[in-house]
Amino acid sequence: MNTVCNDKINNIPEDFHGIFIVEDKNTFSYDSMKNVDYIKLKKSEKFTPALYHENGGVWEGGSTSRFSPVMTFKLWERFSDSCLEVSESMEVNGKRTFGYDAPIIYKRV
Repeated sequence: MNTVCNDKINNIPEDFHGIFIVEDKNTFSYDSMKNVDYIKLKKSEKFTPALYHENGGVWEGGSTSRFSPVMTFKLWERFSDSCLEVSESMEVNGKRTFGYDAPIIYKRV
């Protein structure tokens, strides 16, 4: 589950119009997240930030990260009231080594 966590980030600049999201896992969740100051946040050197856009109540987006000159990781996600769709793939030298043609769909219950 993904949860907006802007309320746990202190001192967000007034001109920042984005949304921070925490992906709940067994090891980390919105509930276990402590407040953090915006200036202490660090951009991941490994992952390119995923950018999402809202259209009609549905959020969609992702990113492409380059782990090395020959290794690329691609993420695409779509969040709606009914489900989360996730597509991830890894390519080495332009050939897919991990991932599927169709996204994995997690239906809300």
